[in-house]
Amino acid sequence: MVRRSALAMLVLLGCAGCPDATDDGSETVGSGAEPVAARRPAEPATAPDEAPAADPRPPAPPLTASERAPSPELMHRFARDASALVQSVDPARGLIAVEYFSDASGEDPRADHSGLVRSAHHLCGEQLARELARVQEDLARRVETTSHEPLFRCSGLECRFSAEMEFDRDGVFRFETDEGGTTSLRSIVRIEGGTMTEAFTHRAEEWTGALLRALADRRCDT
Repeated sequence: MVRRSALAMLVLLGCAGCPDATDDGSETVGSGAEPVAARRPAEPATAPDEAPAADPRPPAPPLTASERAPSPELMHRFARDASALVQSVDPARGLIAVEYFSDASGEDPRADHSGLVRSAHHLCGEQLARELARVQEDLARRVETTSHEPLFRCSGLECRFSAEMEFDRDGVFRFETDEGGTTSLRSIVRIEGGTMTEAFTHRAEEWTGALLRALADRRCDT
């Protein structure tokens, strides 16, 4: 009788040292465990192959023939609309990107023994896409922070902007018009400006000019 009464008392009081079973089969031990009734239900799992939400924005309209003509308005459009910059380059011809600047950090692996970074590339495909994304971000930043008025100066088939501060670069965007009358962005040249001397700029222009001529006939479709 005594044993049965003791067993009944244990059932009524519960086992303080026993592990608490949870809904997912795990267990918690000790007096600090969260009561089962107060536990937060598990978050529903997300299907690994769930498709991302569609972009609600309509696709950007294509550049018209008149809009492709070099102008400050076109450069400002490049700064706010990455697709316009992409459309401006003929994918069959690609883009020539040339840079000439001093390695101010002393850590650029591209720098030569004199501390200059000189690079020239004909870009197609994924390399072209990455470069255009970098250019568009730079233009957007310049529009937001420029101290120049106007920021962009265009003449004929060329648009320019000036360096904003020391170690920044001047930029020259050159366009070409094909036999069918379509104007496309062909090259971007960036040369360190700001406080650089005329002698430095002259050497830079000579070097970049020579590389532009060397890469002038490169295409992406051959």
